[in-house]
Amino acid sequence: MSFLARGLGIATVAAVAGLSGLTAARAADPAVASIFGAPPPITPGGGFTPAEEQPVTFATNWYLRGDLGVAKDVQIGIGSVSLPRGNSFPNTWSFGLGAGYKFNDWIRADMTLDWRAPRSFNSNTTAITCTVGWSPVKDVGGNIIGETPVTDTCQDIYRARVNNTTLLFNVYADLGTWWGLTPYVGAGIGANYVYQKAQQNWYMSNGIPYQVTVADAVNPAQSWYYNYDQARSLTSLQLAWALMAGASYAVTPNLSIDVGARFLHLGTLTSYATFSGATQKVNNAREVRIGFRYYPD
Repeated sequence: MSFLARGLGIATVAAVAGLSGLTAARAADPAVASIFGAPPPITPGGGFTPAEEQPVTFATNWYLRGDLGVAKDVQIGIGSVSLPRGNSFPNTWSFGLGAGYKFNDWIRADMTLDWRAPRSFNSNTTAITCTVGWSPVKDVGGNIIGETPVTDTCQDIYRARVNNTTLLFNVYADLGTWWGLTPYVGAGIGANYVYQKAQQNWYMSNGIPYQVTVADAVNPAQSWYYNYDQARSLTSLQLAWALMAGASYAVTPNLSIDVGARFLHLGTLTSYATFSGATQKVNNAREVRIGFRYYPD
């Protein structure tokens, strides 16, 4: 037993010495360290030091944007009214959302969807004398020799609406930064969806729609139908492009405020003075906008 215990003690001491020598060799010899790997650092209190966690970045250089603008849109006729009602700046407004990517300090691009405030009208425009019946005209013998109209005063309710929704792909050149301000110029191209509608409905003095059928006074077997209502609607998808310029200010590393001006070409609109005739007008808009750009990282 003493011989066995003595042998185990000698083996333990040899193993410890061998491991110590191997560790020193790994530390001293890069070739050995490359084979077995460098030993992990040991903290003063014992144990190993965990590796430092690296921050995970998300959406670097991508940004979200939103814009609110006041604008002057082209004025067109829709039946009895003109829209927008005014022809000065501003006469309407717009709202847009988008997302983009900043390639470097000079170039960025984004995709935007802009919704222009509907140009609408809903009111009375005129009154007319409308026929609601026929009264017989008789001779002295009581024979029907003719007829005369029975009339009422009818008023219209005129409803008109124009909508523009625009999708653009835009590219910008940032022109450097001075005192926190970064001026830029840009251009965009895309499509504009146009929706136009006009409707004129007539009502008698009692509020009932003017859609009446009345018998002829001379020939009761014959009747007359009266309905002056009219309606017209148009939809189209047209080429759109834009030119813009402005400046942005970095409020924080992740948030910039943007103020700029934009010229938009949105295709054409149909302008008509009556429901039967129409002309085409170039659909241009001039805007002043304020917005933000938010960078998640």
